Amino acid sequence: MKPEAERRPIIVEDEVVNPDNLRAADAGVDVRTWREAMLLAPMLHENPLDRAVEFLRITGGLGRFLSSTPADLEALGLEEVEVARIHALPTLAAKLLNHHYQTGDLSTRKQLADEIRLRAIQTGWDTAKVLVMGWTEGSRRVLDRILFEGHPKTISIDAQHAVRLALTANVAAFALVVWSPEPISLTGCNFQRAADDLRMAGAFFKLTATDFLVLTRDGYISLAVEDQWIE
Repeated sequence: MKPEAERRPIIVEDEVVNPDNLRAADAGVDVRTWREAMLLAPMLHENPLDRAVEFLRITGGLGRFLSSTPADLEALGLEEVEVARIHALPTLAAKLLNHHYQTGDLSTRKQLADEIRLRAIQTGWDTAKVLVMGWTEGSRRVLDRILFEGHPKTISIDAQHAVRLALTANVAAFALVVWSPEPISLTGCNFQRAADDLRMAGAFFKLTATDFLVLTRDGYISLAVEDQWIE
């Protein structure tokens, strides 16, 4: 048996100190906000990290910040060149948001809604769209496809087509997202029935339908929450 002084302690995972935890605590924010601030800081000038943390506190996260209008960003105190830099990077912004998304997590439904809204506004989606998205078991997005484009009053949802695409992409979970540039009625478009069809078709092939999001410029509704797919 080795002498006491020569024994090496066993370090369990819970005892490992994460530097981000310490830095976030020192800044008075949660780890997620700190990491998002680290992503945003390179786009800012003077005191970038402190300003990034403050901007995210005010707006409620990176998703909302990136979907803000130029006027909103200037009102927060960003310089004109900073605003131009941020709005010139829609693809990067979407990738940053994608990186954080985990299927089935209530806290990230808003992030996905923010990402699609950002994409719609910055690429000029002036028609309604229905998208199918799918993720592997490791939560990596491998499916992002538009199923429908047209007027909000003529939205058509083909659940079986969505499931076929999910099967082809070999996903473990998938979701449908409806975008409308103007307010729409949930009952008028019969989204609840389409959501039920989606869940049943997915279940038949052992695929998990994580959500059915309906969003406009002003907000979003998750039918997974409304219809209690989840606890």
